[in-house]
Amino acid sequence: MFEHRAQPLLPRAEFLRRLARHGGIAALLLVGSLALGVLGYHTFGGLGWVDALLDAAMILGGMGPVHELDTVAAKLFASAYALFSG
Repeated sequence: MFEHRAQPLLPRAEFLRRLARHGGIAALLLVGSLALGVLGYHTFGGLGWVDALLDAAMILGGMGPVHELDTVAAKLFASAYALFSG
């Protein structure tokens, strides 16, 4: 996948292409993880879309939850999502 240290450096265009591809993969993982959290908080937690986005972003960013969850399903989802995010 990458060059051995004894090999010459990639040309600039190929390096930028690789950088863009890896950045795109990272962005897809981030957006997918955030979407999973938003759907979970909306479905299991009964939060509105904006509140679900806020909670998912805060958990994914390592800050912690914002809203208190009441149902067992919501708490189980939040626990799993926090472990996934960590």
